[in-house]
Amino acid sequence: MHIDDLVLLYLAAADKAPAGAFYFAENGENSMREVCEAISRMLGQGGRTQSMTVEEAAAEWGEGPANDTMGSNSRVRAKRARAELNWQPRERGLIEEIEASCYVETER
Repeated sequence: MHIDDLVLLYLAAADKAPAGAFYFAENGENSMREVCEAISRMLGQGGRTQSMTVEEAAAEWGEGPANDTMGSNSRVRAKRARAELNWQPRERGLIEEIEASCYVETER
C-alpha cells in the first residue's frame, strides 16, 4: 500500500465515515513468495529465492519476527472503503514499488 493512497483513505474516512467505523486498506494481493521474488529481482538476483524453516528464520531474525512473518497468514480486502467512501488506490502496488527500486538505499 502506497502512503499516498493511505493518506487519501484517511482523509475520506475523516470526512465521510461514521464514528467508530473500521476500514481495511489494500492495493491488490501478494504472497510472501511474490514479495521475496520481487526483492530478489530488485537486488539483481533474478528472482531467485531460498526457502527456510521457521527455526532457520528464528536463528536469523529472532523468534518474534520469524513467527510473525513466516507463521502468519493475513488477507484483507478494502471492499467497505471502496463502497462507502468511494476510495480507490491510485498508486503502484507493492510489487511494482519494489521493482521500481523505491526501497533501495541511496548514498547520502
